[in-house]
Amino acid sequence: MRKSMKVDATDSDHLTNTPPDKLHESKAYTHRLVEIIDQELYRCGIQVCVHARAKHIYNTYRTIHQKSSPFEVILDPIGIRVLVQTDADCYRVLGALHNKWDHISDRLKDFIGLSKANGYRSLDTTIRDGRRRVEIQILTFEMRELAE
Repeated sequence: MRKSMKVDATDSDHLTNTPPDKLHESKAYTHRLVEIIDQELYRCGIQVCVHARAKHIYNTYRTIHQKSSPFEVILDPIGIRVLVQTDADCYRVLGALHNKWDHISDRLKDFIGLSKANGYRSLDTTIRDGRRRVEIQILTFEMRELAE
């Protein structure tokens, strides 16, 4: 059963009023990182479709309240999604990303080997790029279709 959360006006204002310069910086950074990831995976011989996606405001809100984290320490409001053809490609991408960047071990979630109760499947990882932590979701085109 999903626990419902009430969003108060202060939280909502804080989440929706991200300063435009911070959002622009985040989008520019993410665009550059998407290009780097795409080039790295091409170099490894893995056919992929890499893109950035905006995270849903509710998920950011939930993270703030469940982990008692201030908004400022939450990861970027944009995540990266890597789409591939096969389950094996998902693991190849994960290996290539972890070879190129440091990753946060306890943030690796294998929902391919053990899918969620609702059938959701993907590999979720968080890499460190300098001082930034970047969430990356790796899944097949079929997994994406089933999730949406």
